[in-house]
Amino acid sequence: MKNKNLRAMALLGIAFFAMVGFSGCVTTGSKSSEDSFFNKPNVYGFKIIEPNNVKPNITLKESANIKISFNEEMVRNAGAYVGIVTDTGLNKIFVAQSPAEDIITSYGYFDGEHKRDYLLMPKDKNDPKDALAGARVYFTVSGVVNKTEQKNIKDAVEKLSEALRNKDLQVLKSLYLTKADTSSLKKQLTANTKNDKSAKESLEITASEKEYEKLEKTFTEFQKEIIEQKIQISALKFNKYGSKELWAISSAVKIVGVDALFDCNSRQIKAECVFFVSKEKAYLTRFTLTIKK
Repeated sequence: MKNKNLRAMALLGIAFFAMVGFSGCVTTGSKSSEDSFFNKPNVYGFKIIEPNNVKPNITLKESANIKISFNEEMVRNAGAYVGIVTDTGLNKIFVAQSPAEDIITSYGYFDGEHKRDYLLMPKDKNDPKDALAGARVYFTVSGVVNKTEQKNIKDAVEKLSEALRNKDLQVLKSLYLTKADTSSLKKQLTANTKNDKSAKESLEITASEKEYEKLEKTFTEFQKEIIEQKIQISALKFNKYGSKELWAISSAVKIVGVDALFDCNSRQIKAECVFFVSKEKAYLTRFTLTIKK
């Protein structure tokens, strides 16, 4: 496979969540006891050559280029491949040429510290525990969705979990963007920018009976589905959530796509949500629910 094709595949396999860029730094090297396997000399020569213990100055419009070198002949003979481990698990990328390349952007990340693991995997294996060698990159994301906004999103996801578990439409309605909320947020959108103007329009559309009806339809159809599948929804518990996509940034609100997972006995329920996020609260504007096998 051509190196540029590997790079393109890596981009397709990158993350559980999506954004528009990040500022921060990328470093390589050991950080804790769990790193004992990573960035160690190995017979395949599998190692990160870029960045080489440097901290690139990454802006909202820039990304970090990663290059991984290895002994091509040994890797080909072993039928091995490079796996990228992110929050979604292991993404399989076939390699035939060194160096393998990847690009890290803020796609799929909130503000904070993160890591990405690159594993040399044996043929037909997909469990990271079976890796032949590994390399780890640390990076920091900032300027996307801050800690306060993350807390607001988490609170909203937990509230959604409560609504689903108790089959309580009123709890769901507490997440709606009301006319009063819209009026308050519009007053905060004081910048005469394209993003602020678009945000005002989106707020007007979202705080409408038509949009509320869509939310309630999703909620009602889910109630029918759990009855059909004989799911004991009262056992539902919040598992985790993460950023999927940052749709827009304005001076007062951000439109953030979020994926959330809920456990319900032996089943999992995935919620794909879109929130209007302010410094005070996250408002649910759209969601779909999928019961996983």
